[in-house]
Amino acid sequence: MNKSIIVIGATGMLGKPVAEELIKAGFNVKILSRNVQKAKKLFPEVENIGQCDLRDKEKLVEAFRGYDFVYMNLSVAPDENESPFHPELDGLKNALEAAKETGIKRTGYISSIISRDFETDWWVFKIKRSAVELIKKSGIPYAIFYPSSFMETLVRSIQKNKLMVAGKAKYKNWWISGHDYGKQVATAFKVIPENESRDYTVQGPEALTFNEAAKIFAENYSKGALKVSSTPLGLLKFIGLFSAQVKYLTKILEIINNHPETFMAEDTWKELGKPETTVADFARNLK
Repeated sequence: MNKSIIVIGATGMLGKPVAEELIKAGFNVKILSRNVQKAKKLFPEVENIGQCDLRDKEKLVEAFRGYDFVYMNLSVAPDENESPFHPELDGLKNALEAAKETGIKRTGYISSIISRDFETDWWVFKIKRSAVELIKKSGIPYAIFYPSSFMETLVRSIQKNKLMVAGKAKYKNWWISGHDYGKQVATAFKVIPENESRDYTVQGPEALTFNEAAKIFAENYSKGALKVSSTPLGLLKFIGLFSAQVKYLTKILEIINNHPETFMAEDTWKELGKPETTVADFARNLK
């Protein structure tokens, strides 16, 4: 393997396992991050780590030169609002223009199965859909990933010795671990033929509601006793009147709880491999 790839957003919950799997797969990885010191601490084995400013296209051009691929892990922050600049849209546009100028052979981008399939006018999902449109109109071959629920969100839901669950999910999601997803990303950059593009539905090996996943996770949690605690969604909506972050998270949870997800990952599994990690495995093997 002598291909090189730039990872933007490698220090995030979902960017980190992708970067780690790309490194394991033999790619020459360059990490661009807003927090260089954090990136160096997380990836001591990576020699090439640079500052990332998605507002500065010229610096992106300089950073991209000489690399084959770019993978972008961007998102709308919980405290973000409908402001003039959004990293996942305006920043992504600058990155695409820089990629075109420097001859990047393929871009990769993580979207969401819900933002693709769930009909809503929520401005956050509009940004995600617009980002996909920009990528597809860029003229650069791409790999866009539409993942289901990530097991890492269960870890994020822990407060002290409680795993917090909001409301009651109506439907099951096909849960996937960040590292299984990272392996699929690495494989995609290896196997997609030159000048071809792919849209991948990313789903894990078992379908569970959030409540079911939380129960299994708590029963197998490797770091001590953990109880599942449920909070009414209505209460969170009320708190969200005073907190932009809670309002954002409540909206996400409400959509997840009401999203009927169909299994659609057959082609992804055939091309990129079947994920193997179950929620129980994930909980038992947490470091």
